[in-house]
Amino acid sequence: MTDRSEDAVLDLSIDDASCLRTLRSWLRERLDDERLVDVELVCVELVTNAIEHARAPRAVRIRLAPRGRARIEVDDAGPPRALAPRLPTLHELRGRGLALVDALSTWGVRLTPTGKTVWASL
Repeated sequence: MTDRSEDAVLDLSIDDASCLRTLRSWLRERLDDERLVDVELVCVELVTNAIEHARAPRAVRIRLAPRGRARIEVDDAGPPRALAPRLPTLHELRGRGLALVDALSTWGVRLTPTGKTVWASL
């Protein structure tokens, strides 16, 4: 992470996958190569899951702390439900996203009055 004395914060509405370009650009301006890959992967997986599986309104918040910590929160209006990583069969092309998030971060789901927030800390 670059040397900053304050947290860097992004708060972005998620309408469709076009927001991923903004998200990636913001991260690449603020993280060094060592942290970028993991943080970007977790962000993209959580945002993509919200786009593909949850209802709008959707939003993502990212907080990058000066000492290298990252907190990602993705809100959606989807039904509150338990989320768990799974091991897809060898023939499935998809379904590994939460397993990757689980391997790279501490994460969870917080229910809200309008849906849920999926969060991850790295």
